[in-house]
Amino acid sequence: MLAELHIENFVIIDRLSLKFDSGLCVITGETGAGKSLIVGALQLVLGERGGADKIKSGKDFLKITARFHPSQLAKKIIEQAGFDADELIISRRITSNGRSSFWINETPVSAETVRKIGNFLVDLHGQHSHQLLLDKSTHLSLLDDFGELHEISRQVNELFHQYRNTASKLEKLRSQREEIKRKQRLVEFELNELTEAEITSPDEEEILERELEVVEAAEKMINFGSKLSHIAVEQEGSIVEIVGNLQNEISEFPHTKEISQISQLLETISAAAEEISLLAGKLSAIEYDTEHADKIRERLKLLGDLQRKYGMNLKELIEYREKLKKEHIELGDIDEMEKSTEQQLLKIEKKLQRTAEDLSNRRHRYAKKLSDAVEKELAPLAMKEAKFSVNLELIEDKNSPFELNGKKIKLFEHGFERCEFLLSANPGTAPKELRKIASGGELSRVALALK
Repeated sequence: MLAELHIENFVIIDRLSLKFDSGLCVITGETGAGKSLIVGALQLVLGERGGADKIKSGKDFLKITARFHPSQLAKKIIEQAGFDADELIISRRITSNGRSSFWINETPVSAETVRKIGNFLVDLHGQHSHQLLLDKSTHLSLLDDFGELHEISRQVNELFHQYRNTASKLEKLRSQREEIKRKQRLVEFELNELTEAEITSPDEEEILERELEVVEAAEKMINFGSKLSHIAVEQEGSIVEIVGNLQNEISEFPHTKEISQISQLLETISAAAEEISLLAGKLSAIEYDTEHADKIRERLKLLGDLQRKYGMNLKELIEYREKLKKEHIELGDIDEMEKSTEQQLLKIEKKLQRTAEDLSNRRHRYAKKLSDAVEKELAPLAMKEAKFSVNLELIEDKNSPFELNGKKIKLFEHGFERCEFLLSANPGTAPKELRKIASGGELSRVALALK
């Protein structure tokens, strides 16, 4: 419980010290006297956001100190934080430059530590707390609070999003089946084409061109050898024949020095012609593989066609082929991907069905308990005849894959149920939506009963 509260330089308060006894304590006063400021000061010392605008005009700081005798539940939290749990003194000081400092039992602490402990020290019920009840989206959370169902609700929420994401993935796979198939066919075709080409070196084209040049030169050399042998020896009027005729003719002349020299030269020419014929024969005997030359030309044409088709050189084609291999693996088999995703979706669906059904059963049990508990609390709050009920609505959906009690039920991210609190404040009237029929005073009392 709160034992003491000291306030200094807060808004219109110069200095105020309050002591509280056990039991009910009431603070009364005229409008504007500062009753709400006392509550505000308590909120501020427990970590609520606030700055220099809260300092009394003309002062340099404000300071608030609260002394508590903690409950048994609060003592466990306080001891875990490393403080003496029998008595707790929390202080806060805010200076005019906006600097805010907290202390617990004179030890400096963070605002987060104060807020964490403060949640177990004070339960504030303000005059506007009931307004939360006007938003029926909060009712399900309040029911889960009462039944301590937030963990299983979190599991349902997590599974719901897993299910929705997996279903979306499956739908995308199905809608993109043809596009993926088309892409797969293109990848497979290009990969097969480049794989069959067996390009191993970026320099292959240059190497083949040099090899072809040698092979084609052999063909020319053979032709040249045949031609040379023909001119030197074989044809009518060959070099050998002409030299022989000249030698016959010169043999009739006297053997002068000049004739002798000419005769020697003619013999040399004749011998050279014979040698040329011999070498020409060897050239003609060179082996020329026309099939090999054709294969080289075909290979060069293939490499040229591939480079023009893909707009890449040989080095880039090799890199592209390796990229296609990885892409082929990543694309995989669309049918296998779809089957695997379907199995995954079914697995999640079964687990979500079980968990959501379990959550629904628990909620229905605790809805009755909460209804009875709130009615019991309303009785001493001048609402003795009031009837309070927690209405859990299920929405049938024939397209839903989820069932409850043999019916197809729509599943939301927090479970099957839509929850709304109903109230009958007067005897003989059926409970209706709290947000539609309850007065401000009735809403305040329902909110207090719920707390």
